Amino acid sequence: MYGLTAQQYGILFAVNSIGFVIGSQSGLRILRRVAPQWLLVCSLPALAVLGCMIGVCGAVGVPSTAIVAILFLFLVGAGVTVPCLQIVGLAGRQNEAGTAAALLGATNMALAGMAAPIVGAIGIQSAAPWVP
Repeated sequence: MYGLTAQQYGILFAVNSIGFVIGSQSGLRILRRVAPQWLLVCSLPALAVLGCMIGVCGAVGVPSTAIVAILFLFLVGAGVTVPCLQIVGLAGRQNEAGTAAALLGATNMALAGMAAPIVGAIGIQSAAPWVP
């Protein structure tokens, strides 16, 4: 959609993956001082705002570099959020931790599977499929 070569796309994918790792590592340090539910109170609204920004920027024709920068910030935030969701989801379930973890994973995959056809139907003419 934005005319990237395979190499440019690979670099972009790698940089965004590094953003997720940065978020995960930062979240670990923050969790030493803040309870996970309080970190979620901040990170989930931030992810919603960033996701909406991606959609709006794509709809109004903002340059792809700005959209990619917002996507990077979104992935940093996701890196902070995902481990917190796991911690909260498994809290108090020591005897059923494996079952709870499996249920969380299955729910995640089911939601992704339901979203895939919607994203496919939207098409690749805009940044709309990027909106989480």
